[in-house]
Amino acid sequence: MKFILTSFLFITFLSNCQPSNENSTADLFKDLITLILVEKAVNPPKTCSDRDNIVNPTDALYTDQWHLNNTGSISGSVAGEDAKVLPVWSANNKGDDVVIAVVDDGLETSHEDLGQNISSVLGYNYITNTTDANHKFSNSGHGTAVAGVAAARDLNGVGVRGAAPCAKLVGRNILEQSTIPTTVESDAMTKDIDKIFISNNSWGAPDNTGIYAPSNSTWRDAIDTGIAKGRNAKGALYMWAAGNGSQPCFPTGCSSGAIPASTQIDNSNHDGQANYHGVLAIGGIGINGKKAAYSEEGANLWVVAHTQGNDTSAYTKAITTTDPIGDRGFNSSNPEICSDCTTNYSNRNYSNSFNGTSSATPLAAGVVALLLKAYPDLSWRDVREILAKSARKNDSTDTDWSTNTAGYNINHKYGFGAIDANNAITVAKTWTKITGTYASETSNTSGTLTILDGNTTGVTQTVTFPASTVKKVEYVEINFTTNHTRFGDLDIILTAPTGTRSVITTQHFCIGSNSIGYSLCSNYSSGTTLRFGSARHLGENPTGTWSLQVIDRNSSTLSGQTGTGSFSFNVTIKGRAN
Repeated sequence: MKFILTSFLFITFLSNCQPSNENSTADLFKDLITLILVEKAVNPPKTCSDRDNIVNPTDALYTDQWHLNNTGSISGSVAGEDAKVLPVWSANNKGDDVVIAVVDDGLETSHEDLGQNISSVLGYNYITNTTDANHKFSNSGHGTAVAGVAAARDLNGVGVRGAAPCAKLVGRNILEQSTIPTTVESDAMTKDIDKIFISNNSWGAPDNTGIYAPSNSTWRDAIDTGIAKGRNAKGALYMWAAGNGSQPCFPTGCSSGAIPASTQIDNSNHDGQANYHGVLAIGGIGINGKKAAYSEEGANLWVVAHTQGNDTSAYTKAITTTDPIGDRGFNSSNPEICSDCTTNYSNRNYSNSFNGTSSATPLAAGVVALLLKAYPDLSWRDVREILAKSARKNDSTDTDWSTNTAGYNINHKYGFGAIDANNAITVAKTWTKITGTYASETSNTSGTLTILDGNTTGVTQTVTFPASTVKKVEYVEINFTTNHTRFGDLDIILTAPTGTRSVITTQHFCIGSNSIGYSLCSNYSSGTTLRFGSARHLGENPTGTWSLQVIDRNSSTLSGQTGTGSFSFNVTIKGRAN
């Protein structure tokens, strides 16, 4: 305040005072300049992370935010199962001025816990075609909840904290419409991309279908533009929710118990956005560090972050975050909006019921904001590999954990593991930046092979990279062309020359018209190419023979139909050429 006041007096003096002679004016001018410089040296302006004018250094609901500081005091929790942000905050890093675009259903810019963090970069509402990114409808609130998890302002005496409580927020309202035009979907990925550090996307293909949902080429081009040109050519980070359709029958089963609660439906690799090389697919783990029942598995997963999880029979504690002001959003007394909010906060500006990979994704985005604040020169490729290298091996007894030949821990449920802010900063301290072109090379296309119906051995086809120009893998794409009539019958498994395996999809049910069964999965009898992705080969040498095994399980417990068809495939390797 002293510096601001001194500056004001200085300006007033020049404007209004009438000194008696020229020499006294010059002397006064010198004295004032000296005072200003001394004041700035003694009391420099405080950053958000290092501020000394906090009236009430508390956040009323912070003790409920176990995902930031899990003490193990909540039933079913494991102490330390959180995002590990506290050591980073203690080092005066709270993500100051790192800009996060919240691509969602709007963002309540006047919220008491978000308003101070709204960026000077203009938001945009694609429904009203204005720069007002706020929610249009009273029952919207998803984007405000997302924003709070990533970057609610801390120590302001009100509600909650975000993972990066000093980061900046920009709203992109695209979801308050029944159908999102391709042009809107793509523009939201690239608008002001030179100023956007992180794009948070807690949305994607419909959940609980089991059906492959392709992305469109315009959206893919937009992502490629963002990673090439975003952040002054260092590349924007696209965080993408892995999906919530893994076990929609949990915990009670479907169809009056006819379908077990453990039934698998969706795989994150069925989502043509979440499985794209330019995004980071984020899964969800609960208060005990184990996979949330709904969180989709996939070879495309990068890391997992904390959200509402489950035990053997029920869901555990959800996430506390911001909610639209007053009687709107998720926490409302209006039964048309919220039929069961009796256990939520009386302060309806907040909610304790946020969950899903929708919540895990902005938690990961906040961690990335802390990383970029500490090391702003990291490229998008550096960030991805630092997150992979620093991820914690959660649920360590899970049988799917293995290690690829580059030394990365990998798991189809967890990607490289649980995101860890403190580990990420530590790894970045000695990180050698990735240099050189992000290269891409595609193998030959295999011959076409008939898929044996009901044969658990399956059939295997191969392609080769005799001497790949890509020397170290950063991502693998699999283009699978098939005319099979029942996609849900299939297991598809890619094996690299190193021996590392990627399970691309497994036999699963599909849902449609209130029915559930294998026969409801996609029919590709006319021939279709499906693009899948795998992060599991990170750091490996791609040279040699890649094989794809396809098994038709044909467990037609709900349908007598038999799926038939054939397939061919090729592999595209993306990564370092030197």
